[in-house]
Amino acid sequence: MAFKFVFVFFAVALVGHALAYSSGAPADACEDMTPQHHTDPQTSDAPYNLQLSRKAIRSGDEVQLTISGKTSADKIRGFMIQARQGSKRVGQFKVDAKDPFVQTLDCGKEPASAVTHKQHDEKEDKRSFTVTWVAPKDFKDEINFRATIALNGGVFWVGVTSEKVKVH
Repeated sequence: MAFKFVFVFFAVALVGHALAYSSGAPADACEDMTPQHHTDPQTSDAPYNLQLSRKAIRSGDEVQLTISGKTSADKIRGFMIQARQGSKRVGQFKVDAKDPFVQTLDCGKEPASAVTHKQHDEKEDKRSFTVTWVAPKDFKDEINFRATIALNGGVFWVGVTSEKVKVH
């Protein structure tokens, strides 16, 4: 009897844990951007492209970042993206509340400092999507986008970076 209780308890706990991340990255992943998938990230080059709409903007302006698979098999099930000046998160993302795939994430006391996926089923995996980032006013430096991209729950890449964006 005790064995059945322990088994049921752990089965329910594991299902709850697995479902929690299907609706976006947890806030505790904000620092190292490593999802809590209980498996190591891939060490190979990520099969994704990060394309910038512009490589130079003024403070307060927007830039779009498009993430896409390099082949039709390179779908995107989950992700987390931040703009960073070195290791520091900067700026905010702007997302349409009706977007079925992308939502903002507050990291610490920094509102909308990251974006992540919303819950969806695998039939809705993306081959590409675009996010909008807004540079802080009075900010002058270079940033790059840092992404964690998941093909599925067990196959993901951490630290995929874009080219630099000069904010002047």
